[in-house]
Amino acid sequence: MPKITNTDGDLITPHKMIFSIESIEDTFETLHGLDFAQTKEELLADAQFFKKGNLKFVEFAWLMKGNSQHKDWKSTLLGNIELTKNKMTVEVNSKERSEKFLKILQKRMPSGWTLVATEVQDMPSILNKMHERKASSELSEKQQEMKAFNELPEVKSLVAKMTQEHWENWPTVSIPALQGRTPLEAMQSRDGQEMLDALITDFEQSARRTPSPGQTIETFQKLRKRLGL
Repeated sequence: MPKITNTDGDLITPHKMIFSIESIEDTFETLHGLDFAQTKEELLADAQFFKKGNLKFVEFAWLMKGNSQHKDWKSTLLGNIELTKNKMTVEVNSKERSEKFLKILQKRMPSGWTLVATEVQDMPSILNKMHERKASSELSEKQQEMKAFNELPEVKSLVAKMTQEHWENWPTVSIPALQGRTPLEAMQSRDGQEMLDALITDFEQSARRTPSPGQTIETFQKLRKRLGL
């Protein structure tokens, strides 16, 4: 696994820190300056409020001026902050940035919050999930291609012909469910007839639920007539 780092040189390890907060308004008032790309008014313009006018939800970035690796960058996104009534969620992409945010929080807001949980993801897990989603997407595309292929008139006609031939030959084929006898042989005994009737009944029920080219309820009605059931 190659090491993947952010622009600070930290190993990419996504951290989600969840805090309980005493006041969404006080927390926003203290921390909104971390997003210096937008004014307080601009952030509140995208926020959600309760009917009484109290702040319900607001989201903003944690930015740093400049970038050590990219001199033309005016700022670097260090994390994302979400505030709800009694909860703050902070997402960063490294352990070092999570520790840095805690230091900033303790300095700017010494009280009024508690770190409840920290969720950490490692890159192998993230990459595995990405590969799983990609594989699932590729499988879905193949299934769609196969469905379209099966809907082609010439394919339907060929499948119907092959299926019809199968059921025409079926009476002379050894069937495990008939104790190795062919359907024609099973017709020679009472118990064989009962087993054969139960088997064809099952085929008929399946054909009623999902008929397919060359295999409909009429297919098995003809089969019964041929066998004398």
